[in-house]
Amino acid sequence: MKRNILIEEQYLEACEHYYNDELAECKKILHELLEDYPDYAPAHEYLGSIYYDELKDTEQAERHYMLAINYAKNRSSAYYKYLTLLTKSGRYEEAARLLDRMEQVKGINKQTLLLYRGEVAENSGKLREALALYKKALRTLTEEDYCEYHFRAIWRVRSKQIELHPLGWIFRIFRK
Repeated sequence: MKRNILIEEQYLEACEHYYNDELAECKKILHELLEDYPDYAPAHEYLGSIYYDELKDTEQAERHYMLAINYAKNRSSAYYKYLTLLTKSGRYEEAARLLDRMEQVKGINKQTLLLYRGEVAENSGKLREALALYKKALRTLTEEDYCEYHFRAIWRVRSKQIELHPLGWIFRIFRK
């Protein structure tokens, strides 16, 4: 119990430094924390975010996201952050494998998985598959806030299909 309190105090101290724009001190505290408790997943996830968002070091970010996932198998936020890194890096095959793994994780939103699967399919050139996934996500949607995003994704894929169709020029004439 005392160990957990010490860990959380150090972690919160690092968070405070981050929010005060003291990035170097934040990183230092997180690294010290991991020297004593290398299996503390929240620190790995936080370092992953710092490396990815602030320092643009995807290699270090990936390393820490993977460690966070390894030490806390149901830490859904670490999966989402790692998935974002993979998709933004154009590593769609790896992202697809991670999505398969995420299906088993507690706390993962299934609609969000469908959206990511759609994004991976779309960016891999599998437009029919992407369209089907986006539509499926839209049908299962329970929050109105995401409807516009889903409709935009569907429209984007439809537009790509028209552009790539051999008779796409005809569709463009009638669309105007």
